[in-house]
Amino acid sequence: TVYNPSDREKELIKKVYKRHDAMKQSPDRKKMEKVWDRSMAQWEAHRADRQADQWQSNHYVPLTTSIVETALAEMEDQNSKPLILGRSKEDEPRAQVMRRIYDFTWDVADGDNQAYDVKKDTLILGTAIGQEYYRQDLRRVKDIRVIKGKEKEIEELVYGYDDCMMENVRLWDFFIDENARGFDGPYAARD
Repeated sequence: TVYNPSDREKELIKKVYKRHDAMKQSPDRKKMEKVWDRSMAQWEAHRADRQADQWQSNHYVPLTTSIVETALAEMEDQNSKPLILGRSKEDEPRAQVMRRIYDFTWDVADGDNQAYDVKKDTLILGTAIGQEYYRQDLRRVKDIRVIKGKEKEIEELVYGYDDCMMENVRLWDFFIDENARGFDGPYAARD
């Protein structure tokens, strides 16, 4: 009752769902999802259900956990921020501006914590995706104001969040063209 798409929008929605389904059902993706699930199960130390006669504890710290945590601690000690330099003397002022922009967005978007999650997923799953973007969350706020001696309820739209954002994208939520060989070049991903 709220959203009534036009015929063109319906066509576009159908196309998006068809592409999503094709990417989701890709044999390569299905194979990798099994690897991701197995890797996460190993990281989370999933164990098989025990029988009633198996009363002794078989809890252990998996080798995966110790390897990942050791590597993660070592990676966090390193400064993994990019070094932004100008190619020539003329580019140095631009590089300085880009460094400041990068530092600002890193601070605002809580880059340290998000980079930690990206590195952790990389070690557990073999790859990870970090997304940096500009986010605006609009919300309705009701307020009571006095106008001409009378209280009046005012409703207005305000931004709850209006700044840079960085987040770790779960691989299960990331879909790529099933026929692509990469993100650029002659066989680049369409979607």
